[in-house]
Amino acid sequence: MAPHVLEPDSPTRTRTGVPDSEEYDKMIAELPFRVISCPLLQAKKLEARRFCARYNVDDEILRDDTLPLHELFMGLRKERERLLRTVVGTVGQGPVIEPPFNFQYGCNITLGDSFYANVNLRIMDSGLVNIGNRVLIGPNVTIVTELHEKEIMSRRSGKVFAKPVTIEDDCWIGVGTTILPGVTIGRGSVVGAGSIVTRDIPPGSVAWGDPARVVEPVSDASAVFAEIN
Repeated sequence: MAPHVLEPDSPTRTRTGVPDSEEYDKMIAELPFRVISCPLLQAKKLEARRFCARYNVDDEILRDDTLPLHELFMGLRKERERLLRTVVGTVGQGPVIEPPFNFQYGCNITLGDSFYANVNLRIMDSGLVNIGNRVLIGPNVTIVTELHEKEIMSRRSGKVFAKPVTIEDDCWIGVGTTILPGVTIGRGSVVGAGSIVTRDIPPGSVAWGDPARVVEPVSDASAVFAEIN
């Protein structure tokens, strides 16, 4: 199958820092791709690693002992938001991501407005990761988009493929959750601590476990959704 080639005005192509390469197009099209054969993808991963190293180290601003602590606190937040906008594909208003924060590429991530993530968020963003507005993420959460094929020879060749992950508006992802490739978590849902999310979670649901299963509805979801609509 020939890889889908992204058009210049594609919404994916207009994200910050998207590599112009056939292997990247394969990656986004959920086709097998090889990082080892693409210098642009290799460079993008190194750029992401350098970014994370900088983001995760408290800046020189902390060394300024002439400022009140609350000003230092807000200054750090503003500086980290500025950094996010240089590498992350799309960033909404007022994001807060507590360090450490790590990702593979950055350009495949979309963050909605008022996004908050606690410490040690890891996003393996070979596929697109779309996070909506007012999403809360607890500590030690991992979002994975990358997969290997089951066949031995395919794995030996270094080929991988990716599937997107979507977290819709007003979700809360509990501490220690792992979200696997191809999953959509519907708006307003809650995922309990320590869950492994292997399949879609319907909107307005509370889910937890390994694998995560719906256990009850979010009590005010219907009223909130009706108000929005």
